[in-house]
Amino acid sequence: MKTNIYIDAANIILSARDQGMDFDMVKLVLYLNNKYKAHRILYFTARFEEHKELYVDLGKNNVEIVFKQSYRENNKTKANCDVEIAHRITLDIENNNVQGVIIASGDGDFASLLDYAKLKLEIVRCFSAHPKNTSVMLKEKDYLEIIYMSQIIDLLHKKEILDTDLPV
Repeated sequence: MKTNIYIDAANIILSARDQGMDFDMVKLVLYLNNKYKAHRILYFTARFEEHKELYVDLGKNNVEIVFKQSYRENNKTKANCDVEIAHRITLDIENNNVQGVIIASGDGDFASLLDYAKLKLEIVRCFSAHPKNTSVMLKEKDYLEIIYMSQIIDLLHKKEILDTDLPV
């Protein structure tokens, strides 16, 4: 079954930080890939110079990085990738490129998109950092299984990753 994982990087990173969770993004990607046997993993983000090494490591693990132009607002760098994520999921569904969708975001803006996906696909799941950072609009979906990073954080703690620990 072709299941794609769409990661809203800002939502996952900021929600985890808000809950005091320190994690390794590569470990998260490896976990999601192993658990759901992903056909493709797409990581949506702005380009940050300080994350160059992360982008390389994600690329080594067959993650497609979708960069969105960033801008500054209230002294914060923002990218607002929601539309790009929704567009990509919709295109993948309409072009029969997927049979399952997992969105890594607790953002309620994706609620109607997931309703649409559920009409078309066998598998629709959500991965979110923590229940406190997950929209009630997602939590109220009877069909939607939500997996929380807070439940698996021990698997994702930051520490040195050796090249031998990464899949080829």
